[in-house]
Amino acid sequence: MTEPKAFGALLRAIDGFEGQATTTAALKLLALLFPRPGELRAAHWSEFKLDEEVWIVPEARMKMRRPHRVPNRAYAGGLARFFRSARLER
Repeated sequence: MTEPKAFGALLRAIDGFEGQATTTAALKLLALLFPRPGELRAAHWSEFKLDEEVWIVPEARMKMRRPHRVPNRAYAGGLARFFRSARLER
């Protein structure tokens, strides 16, 4: 997706999703951070450094066997905090 209007339409469609709030937040994180769905599903809270606005995916889960730093800007960080407050511990 390369058009800003299309991205906005995607976010609005996600906002209109009538499923669980955690699913909506996960869809937004996928759109904002661009991880593989399995990477997000396998994420652990210890990997999210919310004060540094970064998600560090450990080398054990990366194809190249190097840690991967995913910038986690304020909006995405807010979604991550939502997950934590929803007590989706992992």
